[in-house]
Order: sequence, then structure tokens, then C-alpha cells
Amino acid sequence: MARRRSVWSRFALMLVFGGLELYLVMRTPRFQEIHNIDIAQLMVSGLCFGVALSILIGAIRGTNTEQS
Repeated sequence: MARRRSVWSRFALMLVFGGLELYLVMRTPRFQEIHNIDIAQLMVSGLCFGVALSILIGAIRGTNTEQS
């Protein structure tokens, strides 16, 4: 059970970091004129969402194998 809680906490953490980065980029007044730092922030946001998605898929696959 502790492992399962750890997986969900990592998933939530990555989702929060990704959402925060995306929010920070989208609220800039110059969103139409994307600069290099904005591209870096979008890449970090995408990376966090990708890690969160892989953690979620791993958790789902892990629960299916535990039930078998």
C-alpha cells in the first residue's frame, strides 16, 4: 500500500509542476510572441506531463498485475 501511495504522490507532483509551468507561460501578456525562455518552459511542462502520464500508466499496469 505504501508503494501505491508513493506512485500517486509522484503522479500528482508531476501534474502540479506541469500545470504550474503551463499556467505561467499562458498568463504572460506576450503569449503571441513566444521567446526562448517560453519555449524552455513549455518543454519543461511537456516533460512533467509526460512523466506524470508514464507514472499513471505504470500504476495502472501495476495494479492489474497485482490482481492476477
